Amino acid sequence: MQHRILIANNGLSALKFILSIKKIDHNKKYNKCEKLNKKNNYDNKKDLIDKKFCGASFDKNEFVLIGMATSEDIDGNYLYINYLDEIIHVESGPSEKNFGNIELIAKIAIEKNIDMVYPGWGHASENYKLPEKLSELGIKFIGPSKDAMEMVGDKIGSLKLCEKLKIPTVPWQSITFTNKHKQEKNNCIKDVLSNFIDKYKYPIMLKTSSSGGGEGITTIRNQHDLEMIEKTPANIDELFVCKLIEEARHIEMQVIADNHKNVIILGGRDCTLQRRYQKLIEESPPVIVSKRNKHKINNSKNEEEFHRTDKSMKEKNKSKHDNTRVYHLMKKYSKKLILSSNYIGVATVEFLYLPKSNEFYFLEINSRVQVEHPCTEIRYDIEIPVIQLLIALDYKIIKETIKKKDKKNKCNTAKINDRDNNKKEKTKDDTKTVNNYSNTIIIKKNKTKQHVIGIRIIAEDNNFNPVTGNPSIETNIYKNNNIYAYFSLLNGKLNKYADSQYGHIFITGKNRRAAINNCIKFLESNTNLKIRYIDTHLEFIKYVLQSKIFRENEYYTDTAEKIKKEFINKKRYDNIDNYKNDKDLKIINDIDRKSGS
Repeated sequence: MQHRILIANNGLSALKFILSIKKIDHNKKYNKCEKLNKKNNYDNKKDLIDKKFCGASFDKNEFVLIGMATSEDIDGNYLYINYLDEIIHVESGPSEKNFGNIELIAKIAIEKNIDMVYPGWGHASENYKLPEKLSELGIKFIGPSKDAMEMVGDKIGSLKLCEKLKIPTVPWQSITFTNKHKQEKNNCIKDVLSNFIDKYKYPIMLKTSSSGGGEGITTIRNQHDLEMIEKTPANIDELFVCKLIEEARHIEMQVIADNHKNVIILGGRDCTLQRRYQKLIEESPPVIVSKRNKHKINNSKNEEEFHRTDKSMKEKNKSKHDNTRVYHLMKKYSKKLILSSNYIGVATVEFLYLPKSNEFYFLEINSRVQVEHPCTEIRYDIEIPVIQLLIALDYKIIKETIKKKDKKNKCNTAKINDRDNNKKEKTKDDTKTVNNYSNTIIIKKNKTKQHVIGIRIIAEDNNFNPVTGNPSIETNIYKNNNIYAYFSLLNGKLNKYADSQYGHIFITGKNRRAAINNCIKFLESNTNLKIRYIDTHLEFIKYVLQSKIFRENEYYTDTAEKIKKEFINKKRYDNIDNYKNDKDLKIINDIDRKSGS
């Protein structure tokens, strides 16, 4: 059976979905740095791998990918366009005119006989009106239902759900406007904020309920900041204020839920290093550990090993300083939230962790695939967009682990080779049986890659200032098994409406220290990656990776801003030294010329 899938997105989001579904060896294309020939994309067997996803097999042409593209996407040579089976030209301009336009997406879906719509991240991916509209049309949405998305995707709604489930949240309060004029709104906000500050003190955060990606956030640290709150968007009916938690780590759990009440937590990620509430570096697994246990984690291969080595510590120290217990509670609460909301699909549950007090708070739920999801993919040897698709096709999801006896065999404890076989099959150690369901996929951790670090390539310079240009990118990453990367364009033009992130690099190591060292080696090499004709922030990223505070895992969500000041000062002094050296060299050359030597 053929499935016609509309990709309602562009850039990296669209490209990653295509690469996952088509299983194209994209790294080889990067090395050639040639303009892709659409006609030959699917005929070249070297560029394709048999699509067998955790036991589920599909024919080569079972999925037809239809994509939307603006004239800026086409003129900018965005790579996702070259891999599409069909291209739908849409109006240029901001998101509400194209990829974020619900009515336009629905219209295209009807005209092109679309069976399923993939939203990716950004644009309309977290707008509950999209699954609602598609459901009315009888078209599958590759994501959660309208009700589930509305419940968990809304920040206020998810906080209320947490309170009902007794999950710790930061102190917060919602502000609802009912037919109030602008001045009335402003007065209402100031009154609520003043009362909130009297109770919880500075600093606090004010944000729109539906905002995401670091947008719609105002930090209030003092009376002056409070007095500056004068403007409220007229189309906002609800805001919320919360206590700003500082010296915290940003930890998120990757969750997968199917239509059969199976909920799986695929470990977590540490996304603490941010600027302006947007992520720069991600890690998996997260290493949340107090100073007294630091030596243990530096020598452990992965989170499971840390949990084993921490058992003796728990026996001696049954106190609140049990960060292993915190990590497991995050997993438990994530599963509880997803089950309580009847959520189906892929989600990310985010928490703030305070290492000094060993406390944690729920932050939010992202009802879409996260940009940094390849960190988890590499560790589990899966493709999360494929998992999203299979869940939409009503597949059951099972997570299996290898026992010590089975490590030599390196195979799944349950084999799914026949989609129609419903027999029971014994595992290798004969200790249990596993139902060999029809339309079931099994997820098993890849034991060969323990720690992953993701580095975002963003259209910014080392001072976090936005930049534009026509980047030319060359890589040799396909030669290195420890590196995976993809870029939205290789030789093209970044347009003003495009996502500022145009690349993502993922580097692995046997432990955190090795992964950091591999990242630094990669960034120092002149052959691994060359980005020309546009400024990048990679020099700053290298500076962060080399810093003591990062290597010793003692950084927080505001650390990037602090390190930036150190970095800028260092660059300033380096420039002064270089200027002095150039001046001295000029004097020496003048003396040489006068002496005739």
